[in-house]
Amino acid sequence: FTLSDSYSDNVTWADGEGAVGDTLTLPYRIERLAIKRPGLDTSESSYVPGGQSRTMTDFDKTADGGDFAGAIALSSDTLNITGATLTATDAGTYTVTVSLSDTANLMWVGGTHDEPLTDSFTLSWTVNPAQLDVPTVTGGTYNGSVINAGYAEDARITASGETSGTDAGEYAIMFALADTHNYVWTDGTTAARKVTWKIEQAVIAAPSQSNEDEQSAEFSDGLAGKAYTVSGDRATNAGSYTATLELIEGGKGLTNYKWSDGDGSLGDKWREVTWRIAPKQV
Repeated sequence: FTLSDSYSDNVTWADGEGAVGDTLTLPYRIERLAIKRPGLDTSESSYVPGGQSRTMTDFDKTADGGDFAGAIALSSDTLNITGATLTATDAGTYTVTVSLSDTANLMWVGGTHDEPLTDSFTLSWTVNPAQLDVPTVTGGTYNGSVINAGYAEDARITASGETSGTDAGEYAIMFALADTHNYVWTDGTTAARKVTWKIEQAVIAAPSQSNEDEQSAEFSDGLAGKAYTVSGDRATNAGSYTATLELIEGGKGLTNYKWSDGDGSLGDKWREVTWRIAPKQV
């Protein structure tokens, strides 16, 4: 401040501190602007295809809630950043560094002129792999044709091994996660899982003879040679005879049929059936 020429000869500053002649110099300062620290929802989440986003709160806000665009700078090696929105594309732990864009003129709320708070800080959140159930598999009952294992198709899981079969018995499928980074089984593991399924034996009863006037026995179910082999089914003279029926073994260590009164084991393959040749009427 300088006294005007018309007063400089007759007036002096009342407080001479800072005054030199007719000039008075007073110090002043421009304080840093206080910026709110932005917040972020740091709770854990699970992976979803296409990624997931979170938007920071109190971004570029002054202490009194006003806007100050460009006050905050964000950086991350793994997150996609658009303004105050952070996008994670895969499972993992993500960290963003939050900095003031101008530490000479800005500070975080809570700082003072003598002790301004200007240091950068980090915020993190974790995207966990999504959990998948190991598929359940259903089978069927032997019918002589190919039977496909029943399970839900899922592009996130690959299936290999015995996905179909013909003979009665046990089969195995290996299920593997197509993406072991973003998906885990419900127990948290990622190793391929073996799941077994079965084609059950078809149930048949011991048949009865369908003819009595021939020298070889025929049976009513029509399964001779298909479900079982027959021995002792031929004779010459009229009378009663015993034929032995033996179930035919399939390719999986079992017979494809089992007797209705049996347990289906290989030790229970045989049944004896009485048949007869009727006397010829004369």
